[in-house]
Amino acid sequence: PTPTQDRGHSTSDPPATGVFEPLVPQALVAAAALRSAETQETPLTSEQILWAFGVLNEASTPEVGAFDYWDSTFPWGADRSAARGLGSLATILMRGGAEAVGIEVQDVLGACRRVVRSMFDEVRREFARSLRTLWLASSPDCDGGGPPCLHQMILDLALDGPRDCRYGPRSNLGRRDTLEIEGDLLATLPDVSGTDLQPSRLTPAIAAHVGALQPPCVASTAESRLGILLSAHARGELVWSAANYSRSEDDHHLLAEALLDATQLGASHLGDYLDSILEDAEATSVLLSALQYAATYDERARESLRRCWPDVMQTVLARAEAAESPWPDAPRYANPLPRVIPSPQLSMIDRSPDATLRSATDGWPSVEDLRTGIERWTSLVPGNPEAIDALVSFLRTCPAVVQGGEGLSWVLGLSEDHTPVLARNTRHLVSWFEELRARDLVQEGLRVPFIRLIDGLAENGDRAAVLLQREDERHS
Repeated sequence: PTPTQDRGHSTSDPPATGVFEPLVPQALVAAAALRSAETQETPLTSEQILWAFGVLNEASTPEVGAFDYWDSTFPWGADRSAARGLGSLATILMRGGAEAVGIEVQDVLGACRRVVRSMFDEVRREFARSLRTLWLASSPDCDGGGPPCLHQMILDLALDGPRDCRYGPRSNLGRRDTLEIEGDLLATLPDVSGTDLQPSRLTPAIAAHVGALQPPCVASTAESRLGILLSAHARGELVWSAANYSRSEDDHHLLAEALLDATQLGASHLGDYLDSILEDAEATSVLLSALQYAATYDERARESLRRCWPDVMQTVLARAEAAESPWPDAPRYANPLPRVIPSPQLSMIDRSPDATLRSATDGWPSVEDLRTGIERWTSLVPGNPEAIDALVSFLRTCPAVVQGGEGLSWVLGLSEDHTPVLARNTRHLVSWFEELRARDLVQEGLRVPFIRLIDGLAENGDRAAVLLQREDERHS
């Protein structure tokens, strides 16, 4: 194509559908503008807000084709932008009043309803995340005595989303279609079996209700609903995990964000949810990893992780100590015990992983916070490569004196007599040893077992340990 053409379309005649659909960049701009106004970085005129809403209102109803799938991802899609921008618009209207802008609240709610009931889970999750600032805003309507405030209306919309979380009976072709929940959702959900639930449809509603614990006008309503929503989600999660069905990582991340937010607000929902899925190793492992991922990228979530993690460790360790084989059928990758030690979890698309890790170190749970739990944990995981990697990743967030002293002593205790298993099976152990040696952090009383472990790894074919051994010999 020439510079002014794309696949046969000139810039004045853009394609009607696809990635180059004109609505896609318009919706991106509209959502970004509303977000900037929401954070009060860039004020918008009433005309600009009206234009942005017009674009997002149109984008909230995408065309759905025969091959579209509920778990598909298309982050720059116009409907995703609509979900992000409508939450910002709701906050702007909450602060300034819809009348001042010239927008009918019911029109905004109609667009919000379409994204809440979108075919695509990603759209629903984006909308739930976009409401975070709304729950911190207020208006005179929140005082009660008049019509429902925007908090109440959005919260009721959020509850309407998971009406399609239930599957119906299997057809002659083996297919299970959605069986819409009519009437009182909260009265019906407790009787829906986990085998009939699609947990990803519940997650955005859970996130919205956790956010709604903050404004006094809806806090009690949100609290009364959360237990039912989380219990249903846990029942579905246990079934999906046991059946090894594909589940979205981002869905788990949103749930983890919500549970950590609830912890920050003083609620006990994280502990209750963990108790309800603890019987399943993979479900537990996935939750622990998602909590650490959320804390890696969000300072507030990190504060919550530091506050709650000793109790999380206690819950999982108590289960492990109560039985000789607490998760007998769990595959090695699903063992929750390595994930009991919190370490930063990076996104595969993180463009600045080193900067992320440095940022996550600030406020990460410390040895002082977790020492008692770690000492209990070490007796359960001797020679476990995944556990040793998790401990090393955690120790990298600690001060140098801890790494070369108490931390190294824990690692040596887990590793001695297990070098045949550990050689070539750990990702972080030898590289961490290199860091300790290069910075001269190994405390005097640990030097002999430190060198002995490197020798053992080298003898069992760990090439990285061989190279480190040779480097030591050159400097000796």
